[in-house]
Amino acid sequence: MTRKILFKQRYISKVLFSRYKERIQNSNKLKKDSLKSGVSSLLSRIRIPIIPVILAYLLLILGFLLVFKTFYIFDLIIQDGEYPVGDVKGIVVDSEDRIYLGLYDYDRIQVYDKNGVYLRSWGFSTRGGVFRIAINEFDNIYVASVRGSVLYIFDSEGRLLSKTENKGLPFYKKFGKGSERWFVDSSGNQFEVEKSFFSTKIIKNSPSGEKSIVVSSSFQQWVLLHSGALLILFGMVMGVLTSESNDVD
Repeated sequence: MTRKILFKQRYISKVLFSRYKERIQNSNKLKKDSLKSGVSSLLSRIRIPIIPVILAYLLLILGFLLVFKTFYIFDLIIQDGEYPVGDVKGIVVDSEDRIYLGLYDYDRIQVYDKNGVYLRSWGFSTRGGVFRIAINEFDNIYVASVRGSVLYIFDSEGRLLSKTENKGLPFYKKFGKGSERWFVDSSGNQFEVEKSFFSTKIIKNSPSGEKSIVVSSSFQQWVLLHSGALLILFGMVMGVLTSESNDVD
């Protein structure tokens, strides 16, 4: 009799525990189903197009990287070494009629022959500041940087001959503002930097009055030069359109 009672009590306890466990499992399942239903309902109301949002963020990030010249992205994009001619901060011409342009946007010297054919370029550090360039009788190129007051001297091939601290600012002032926009060579030809919204041109004026364009940036170069700002603009427009479409829904 006692065994039967103990067996019955164990059976009842086991059944009760099983039912209790089942109730807890059902309760947890209901909570999960309710949560999933709530999230699905929320997403169905919001209806955010994920791909356009991700694309908008990617455009903004890439745009900022290009604007701030981060990670040398232009070095990855530009294969032949010729950078877009944008804000020119100096122009000089050597004894062999090669034209040297100081490109402020990239801290570079870009070299062309007398017919405007790209030859080579090289970079230097201005620590984000302005600079001016000059040339001596040996066709050595001087670069005077204001920030850090550094004076660089390169040969015509772009090899660094010297780098001197605390001399950049005095030489920057010595070169004068005119060195940024025009240069007169030994034959009396005057080279001018003519900048418009869509292009930058180097104009050659001969002593006889002839005028010709020797270097000119293309529209494709303009797009590449301003690609960072354009990508930021497209990203912002896409974000606004995505937001408006979500509000309408």
